[in-house]
Amino acid sequence: VREIACPGTENVWSLYEDSAGRVWIAQTRGGLRLVQPDGGIRSFHKGYGLTYDAVRFAFEDREGSIWIGTSGGGLLRYREPRFVSYGEADGLPDRVVRSVSVAGPDRLLVATYGGGPVQLLQERVTSLPGIPPPPLPQALRFAQAILEDRAGQVWIGTADGLWRIPPGGVAEAVPPTLWGGSSAYALFEDRAGTVWIGTDRGLARYADGAFGVLSAADGLPAGSVHGLAEDPKRPLLWIAVRGAGLACWEDGRARLVAGSSSPPIDRIASVYVDAAGTVWAGTLDSGLVGYRDGRVSSIGPSTGSLPRSINGIAEDGAGFLWLASNRGVVRVALAELYDILEGRRILATFARFDTTDGLASMECAGSVTPAVARDLQGNLWFATLKGLSRIRPADLRLRTNPPPVRIESVTLDGQPIPEAQWRGGDGGPLQIAPHNRRLEVRYTALELSAAEDTRFSYSVNGDDD
Repeated sequence: VREIACPGTENVWSLYEDSAGRVWIAQTRGGLRLVQPDGGIRSFHKGYGLTYDAVRFAFEDREGSIWIGTSGGGLLRYREPRFVSYGEADGLPDRVVRSVSVAGPDRLLVATYGGGPVQLLQERVTSLPGIPPPPLPQALRFAQAILEDRAGQVWIGTADGLWRIPPGGVAEAVPPTLWGGSSAYALFEDRAGTVWIGTDRGLARYADGAFGVLSAADGLPAGSVHGLAEDPKRPLLWIAVRGAGLACWEDGRARLVAGSSSPPIDRIASVYVDAAGTVWAGTLDSGLVGYRDGRVSSIGPSTGSLPRSINGIAEDGAGFLWLASNRGVVRVALAELYDILEGRRILATFARFDTTDGLASMECAGSVTPAVARDLQGNLWFATLKGLSRIRPADLRLRTNPPPVRIESVTLDGQPIPEAQWRGGDGGPLQIAPHNRRLEVRYTALELSAAEDTRFSYSVNGDDD
């Protein structure tokens, strides 16, 4: 037992301890206090989340949400945010973030669409060295891809060109004749130190101080390049070519691997290669596509209700794939995806995160590389249309207990059956005669935090055993 100083809590109405060992102090005046197990104290009052300063109680439900009853401001629900987000109030020059990449232990590069590139240094937004002071040149404002190579040179792809900042230098535009495009969508550095540039007209590369542009003569299919990823085991570059599909570059030549045939992959937005070498492609309208052992398999919206548009893909190192989409961020187990590719299962279970989890926007930035980054501490960073969001997967604790299911009604050949009868009362289980043809059971589940993601399965005893 220890004493914790908590000044200003003289008017206590009730106390409640939640499952995490935190104590919620409801006050007749002064709002709500939260005492952490380490003694830290947070205050909630009108203007900072509460609708009224007189709080009667706090209560935790089975989903982990805290319900707060006020004396005049109604009933409120509190959920601990899983994401930390950064927006214009935190110093971003524009809320639309198109790209994010890691440039050191405590440094990220951020491309905003309208405010140009900045950096996040020790989680503080600061100007990027080498970028001229405002007002920025028009061609540099609409940044959509950003990367620092191992030589310390920063590359910036914009809607109107390609820029680079040499170490200790200032930003300079790269003449389009060197890289063969007018808009740069993707930036990637491979293990050999070559910087690859996906453009509105194809693919370029920079190595040993010289640029080179790939063409149809090199086997590259026509189309804009929006995604780039490298195989972890061999020198092979995977290329997302919009309008063509998934291509690869190996031994000095490109070839198309999968395109508009079934499953269609020509409207590709992103590509990622996991640690096992399986290639994952995100599409604009067909969900996720996997390529393994020469086979292309669709894991689309019908497979566990994954989003249609997959804008970015990352791996957390703990066996999960994270998908940035137009419907929030989705986490799914790689083992389940492998089972689907091998035909051992049909559906994938997943966890979806949205703005109620602290995500800056439901819509993540898409069709650029990199749009998702994993830093050296294991955090995942997501570029969204309303800011930059971070989550630490290692600290994530998801609820595993399913919501309670309730049968609402039962009808037999169109006739309602009294509840006492189908619930198995004194008359025993419901008896169905041979001449009965149609049994209808209406059911639902109580899920308050993410009702739209609730899915059901059922089996018939004796038939589906």
